[in-house]
Amino acid sequence: MAQTRIGWRDAISRRHFWPAASALASAGCSSAPETPPGPPGKSPVFVAKASSYRADLESILRRGIAACGLAVKGRNILLKPNLVEFDSATCVNTNVAVLTDDMYEHILFDGRRFATIAAVCPELKSRTLTLNGASKTYCMTGWRLGYAGGPPELIREMIKMLSQSTAAPSAISQAAAVAALNGPQEFVKEHSRSFEQRRDLAVSMLNQAKGLKCRSPEGAFYAFPDCSGLIGKRTPKGETLANDKDVVLYLLDQGVAAVQGSAYGLENHFRISFSTSSELITEACQRIQRACAALL
Repeated sequence: MAQTRIGWRDAISRRHFWPAASALASAGCSSAPETPPGPPGKSPVFVAKASSYRADLESILRRGIAACGLAVKGRNILLKPNLVEFDSATCVNTNVAVLTDDMYEHILFDGRRFATIAAVCPELKSRTLTLNGASKTYCMTGWRLGYAGGPPELIREMIKMLSQSTAAPSAISQAAAVAALNGPQEFVKEHSRSFEQRRDLAVSMLNQAKGLKCRSPEGAFYAFPDCSGLIGKRTPKGETLANDKDVVLYLLDQGVAAVQGSAYGLENHFRISFSTSSELITEACQRIQRACAALL
């Protein structure tokens, strides 16, 4: 995110991303004014792998063009080792600001520990905006309470914009969030362990489905199986699965709700949530297995 008064010239994000992120990045790029050291914004750049991400970021920095690191959910959580490599490149350019979404910071698996960019690279603290909320860690999705921490001048501008574009969080939601943040935290680790067990169950069963390959996510509660092996197959009704959208519509006919990966910038994948009981995960994955086995 360029340090211009409105918008940024270029944005870079790892796939996969929250569906709204690409639209927001595009809007920011297109609204960037023509001020030195570069031209007006272009379309956001989305890359799939960590190695490509670092290479693209370094290339952008060498050109002296500002970059924006958007939030990443699911398997691509930025952990401390990655942050060290990320920040060693980022810190060299004073025109770069960083936006991070730390909503899933407490839902990590396999003994991983979370670290913020600002903590790992103090030089970036004054140029880092950190977003968080009560929805995931404290199971308060319906309370609609989020918060941000960053440079005072940026927070002041955000307050100006939000106060004119949306209603403030209710006093009840604010009080509930304070109670969650200041209250006992033991259940947070218990929830994370439960999600880890459900992840193991879902990933194992998805990898047993014909034509699917599923990597094990490092955190959050979503799996993104690769369904490339299903593309081009025909359903028992004779319909050809041309893309990931066709795959999820086929699964819907079998009683399983999923979201096409292309909505998150990850083509030929689909997303399922394992934020439910082990019994429902088992039933859903069995239906997916039967659906895949029935393809021709």
